Amino acid sequence: MAKDIQKAKIRINVLFGSSSSPWWGFLLAFGLYLYRKLSLPLVQLWQGAEEISRGNLDHQMQVRGETDIAMLAARFNEMAQKLKASHADLEKRLLERTQQVAAMNSVALALGRPGPSGGPPGIPAHGPEELLGHLKPRGGIFLCDPDGETLRLAAHLGLSPEFAAREERIQHGANASAGWSPRRAR
Repeated sequence: MAKDIQKAKIRINVLFGSSSSPWWGFLLAFGLYLYRKLSLPLVQLWQGAEEISRGNLDHQMQVRGETDIAMLAARFNEMAQKLKASHADLEKRLLERTQQVAAMNSVALALGRPGPSGGPPGIPAHGPEELLGHLKPRGGIFLCDPDGETLRLAAHLGLSPEFAAREERIQHGANASAGWSPRRAR
């Protein structure tokens, strides 16, 4: 009887082993499939995102197929291109602002030089405080746009918001509120 029980145990183990082997094979194949379809693309997506975050906006991720991960990689590529364009635009605007500040500094230096009487430029020697003491400083600096046809109010002091908004841009040849029209230097 013990031999029969031993033989039954062996048959059950063999039967269980032979029936579970295909399942182990299926699980192994399914694991490899998931690894190739999910884990590897996610690792590549992670590495690409790190490269872009380091400032390499020229980096393009490989997009293969129509999976969600491939669409996400395409969005990362699009985002990197938009960031690159935005970065270039910011650099351009910074250069323009730097040029504006340099122009304003030049004007400020010129206005800061004393006139012939030792006082402000253009003020006669006989008591500028008496003549202009009651006036508040007001004025603006207009810079010529790159098109050469428009003057733009770059900075102002003491001007009302309405005046500044109305005179923000002056077309070449248009009458300004100050009564002069800009002429293009030739």
